[in-house]
Amino acid sequence: MATSFTPATIPFTDPELVNPGRGEYLWQQQPKDPAWWPDLVDEYTRDAIAWTTVEPTQGVYDFTVIEQRLAAAAARGGRFGFRVMPMLGIDETRLAPSWVPMTTVNGHTYPDWNNPAYITAWTSLLTAIGDAFNGDPRLWFMDISGAGTWGEYTWDDAWGPFITDANANTIGQAAVSAFPDSTILAPA
Repeated sequence: MATSFTPATIPFTDPELVNPGRGEYLWQQQPKDPAWWPDLVDEYTRDAIAWTTVEPTQGVYDFTVIEQRLAAAAARGGRFGFRVMPMLGIDETRLAPSWVPMTTVNGHTYPDWNNPAYITAWTSLLTAIGDAFNGDPRLWFMDISGAGTWGEYTWDDAWGPFITDANANTIGQAAVSAFPDSTILAPA
């Protein structure tokens, strides 16, 4: 049996329809812009969750901040997407735990993306987060992050070697394995 559907035209003057995963979202706890826009239901944060916050002791995880944000988004009728950060930008703010290998090149210190201990620690973190939140209907997406100036696999040549393709693929595969039932946001 066939069913046909003819959608009605919504006048431009009608209020915006708020729908999870569509349109503007809460960004870094900033106010909505424009202010007249309907209340925002979804949230994405990237700089606000430090690796040291979710893994304060090696192999011991505290997902309180993630759980709080997921619950807040769900209470608004939305979902939460996030990134865990190992460092923040060119100001070299270290957000990785003390046991994560670091390197200094050209006067800049950053996580050693190509050190096997770093790759192991990062993939363990992704696995733990996936064990806790994969398939959670409150999760909008998991931004895999893991390397580069802002966790976006971007780079400043003055900082020395970039993550190798093989190591970037290892991180990507770890995210796919950890979140088989969730959306993953990855750098292009």
